Amino acid sequence: MFATVETDFGLFLLREAPANEPLVVSPLSVIFALAMVQAGARVTTKNQINKVISKGAFALIVNAIYFTAEWSVKFDQSSNSKRKFFSAENSEKELEFMNNVDYKLYVEDADLLLLSLQYKDTSYAFNILLPKKRFGLGEVLKTMDGEKVQNLLSKLKETYVSVPFPHFIF
Repeated sequence: MFATVETDFGLFLLREAPANEPLVVSPLSVIFALAMVQAGARVTTKNQINKVISKGAFALIVNAIYFTAEWSVKFDQSSNSKRKFFSAENSEKELEFMNNVDYKLYVEDADLLLLSLQYKDTSYAFNILLPKKRFGLGEVLKTMDGEKVQNLLSKLKETYVSVPFPHFIF
């Protein structure tokens, strides 16, 4: 149950963020950070905190809690290549992509592809949800909830895939 609630909160943050900007969502970290601040606040301050935390602030808080860790299987830098990256339909950049062809945890349904990249510390994973329809993230987010994401995560299977992954700098 908690994982579904946590996932719903992460989806809320994702819906509030601009679609064409990179965003790393760590709902558990955000929940604990906000809970600690709010728990320590007195009544007046607590009410002010609730007013100050706007939609834009959520994206800033989440980006501030960027998780840096080592991949369980590192991307080989010699396989990096330049590719076009589209942040919007009429906005493209040439970025460096890390590439890997290997067995990864992967699943798809009618709307989404889900790839789970494992960290060296297996308590964590970097889960990538990619709409099958290009620029269809907004459409998919309208119907997505924590239960659907948790259901997909439960169906991950080792699959031989090619992973071109943009090398973002946060």
